[in-house]
Amino acid sequence: MKEHYGNIDFYVEEEIGYIQLNYLPANKMTQDFFENLSLLVKELAESEIISQIKGIIIKGAGKHFSAGADVDRLRAMMKEPAEDSLDKGLPAGHVRDKKCFALLQKFSVPVISVVTGFCIGSGLELALSCRVRIAEKKAKVGFPESTFGFLPALGGNVRTVKSAGLEKALDMILSGNIYKADEIKDWGLFHHIVEKNEGIELAKKIILNQVGD
Repeated sequence: MKEHYGNIDFYVEEEIGYIQLNYLPANKMTQDFFENLSLLVKELAESEIISQIKGIIIKGAGKHFSAGADVDRLRAMMKEPAEDSLDKGLPAGHVRDKKCFALLQKFSVPVISVVTGFCIGSGLELALSCRVRIAEKKAKVGFPESTFGFLPALGGNVRTVKSAGLEKALDMILSGNIYKADEIKDWGLFHHIVEKNEGIELAKKIILNQVGD
């Protein structure tokens, strides 16, 4: 049975949980999207479901993983009141979203992102926050934020440097270029590059310990 968090669905099949981004056509991350994702991740972290499943797969409905955050939403967020915390000076919504992505990495079960179609901006930041990343060969990934005057700010900078190294991370972040996943297969952003429609099956096998991650 699917649980609906606005334009995000959660369901369990065969001991695997699925977070499905379901805002067609490209799963753009609106303000409601981020609020619902944060709520879902927080509830999962605090529920007994985690002890009853072997892993979680994050995927996009339709052709695309996610086309990233709505630029208008980013501009509006910059006007939000600052969070009164260690992150003082940052918009409250930004702090919430960053904590959400960080929490995914702390789950006791593996979280695997399966990237298809476009996976850019905040969508790529979400994918990189997962313990294992799988991408289809023709998936298009990148950080176009710099072309709008922004930088990845939900942990994407650090995670890209950690995975791809400083030189490649700077090129990716500052250029705003979009790459096919198989063009950057040696960069370390993804653990597995697969053919079309093979990502989910591989993710299931990894979670069920049928292949190594």
